[in-house]
Amino acid sequence: MKDKITNKTFIKIPNSLFTIDKNEIGEEIGVTIFKQIGTEGFTIWSYLLFTQGNQISAQTSVKRIRSFLNRNKETRSKYIAKNGLNDYRSIKKYLNILLKMDMIKLEQFINEEEKDLKQLLGEEINNNYFSNIRADEELFIEVNPLDDGKGFSIISSQLFFDYIHKIGHIGWSIYCLLFKNHNINYGNQDNDPYNMKNYGFANCSEEYISKILDRSRKTISEYISENKIIQTSLVRIFEQKDREWINNKTGLTEFKYMPNHYVVHAKYNPEDKYYIETNQNKEK
Repeated sequence: MKDKITNKTFIKIPNSLFTIDKNEIGEEIGVTIFKQIGTEGFTIWSYLLFTQGNQISAQTSVKRIRSFLNRNKETRSKYIAKNGLNDYRSIKKYLNILLKMDMIKLEQFINEEEKDLKQLLGEEINNNYFSNIRADEELFIEVNPLDDGKGFSIISSQLFFDYIHKIGHIGWSIYCLLFKNHNINYGNQDNDPYNMKNYGFANCSEEYISKILDRSRKTISEYISENKIIQTSLVRIFEQKDREWINNKTGLTEFKYMPNHYVVHAKYNPEDKYYIETNQNKEK
């Protein structure tokens, strides 16, 4: 994998990863993908998409995945290692989960001598396993993009390269969710009280982010509060005041919680380093 890439390349993140299926009467059914693979699994999966690029498969190794996610000690976020992406066993664990979820396909090669021995002993030769993999053994992985017709968010490969070791797997998952939910049309009215005309925002409550990513609200708050880990160069946060309203039944003034507005620079600003130009935003 080359270390130098351009912002013309991108990672396709399926929008369906950030939704909860509903039945015909609007009730939520099933669980989110993050409940099954974790923010750790999602980050490893994103790395494989990043590495694969436009090729049929990604060639990497457990050792290489660990080194990439944990590079640059001076800028590395403590949150990248907080839940285990700094050790080989955890990376193999989440690769196994992705394999079982059919999000990746693994082709693991064995040498001819080992193959002959297995055949002599009558053992099954299984190319899809991780249990005995060495940390430095190369993997050839085909990554399933989950093309379910619900569309993709295309996020700069350069952004992933520059920030994944700084914001960690939870930060990366939150960023992708905010990117997906950023609506360029929000606030595009003449009487917009937030002065957000021309670039819109994502309107997500901490509860919603917590539910989708299967992380506690306290954890989510660490990333998007005043002491946020998600950097201002990626997302600008407009904190909203509670909305005041009169309860008609009691006549009392009450307050309704209003979610923050998140402005994702790479989603709206063509001058941003990580902006990806598409036919759709060329028309705007």
